[in-house]
Amino acid sequence: MKNPLVFVSLFTFLAIASCGPSEEEKVAAEKKSQDSIAAAKVQMQAAMEAARQQRVEDSIAVADSSITTVH
Repeated sequence: MKNPLVFVSLFTFLAIASCGPSEEEKVAAEKKSQDSIAAAKVQMQAAMEAARQQRVEDSIAVADSSITTVH
C-alpha cells in the first residue's frame, strides 16, 4: 500500500512542479524587466548629464585660472 501512495504523491508533486508560470506572471516579469531597463536608462542619462556639467565647470575653472595668471 505504501508503494502506490509514494508513486501517486511523487507524480502529483512532479505534475504541479512542472507547471510553468502563468501568462500573467510572464507579463508581470516582462513589465518588471522593462521598468528596470527604463530606470537604468534614466540613471545613466542623469550620470551623463552630471559628467557633462562637471566638464563645463572644469573648463570654466581652467579658463578662469589662465586669465588670472596672465594678468
